[in-house]
Amino acid sequence: MIIAAIAVLAVASAAEAKSTRAPLPRGVEQEILSVIDDTCGDTWCEGDYNYRFTHFNLENGSATLEFFFFSNYDKPKPVAGKGFAANVLSAKKAVCRVPAKSLADVYTRGKLSLLTDSFYNNINDCINKLTLK
Repeated sequence: MIIAAIAVLAVASAAEAKSTRAPLPRGVEQEILSVIDDTCGDTWCEGDYNYRFTHFNLENGSATLEFFFFSNYDKPKPVAGKGFAANVLSAKKAVCRVPAKSLADVYTRGKLSLLTDSFYNNINDCINKLTLK
């Protein structure tokens, strides 16, 4: 599908990352990004855009989610030796900051980790505002 574009975006976002964030417990950022990505498949990702969630942080009473989004309608471009990829040039970087004092305000851990209703609603509102611009 658009795996090559996602890989390019992951490399770009890693290069932009700064060590100004307070570290979360080991593996928590990736776990939360995975839960957000799983939720996305049934919600925002059903629409006009593809998403690549790259960073999550929790500090000073807010959760910050960084991601890229790009149109589902971009025509795939051939990438040498990698098949096809979406037009990465149309990718837009976005940041959502929403209230959250602790990880318990963001998600519940367990066999089926889920976003809390308030975090989901706040992220949903933010993503909708950003993609409707």
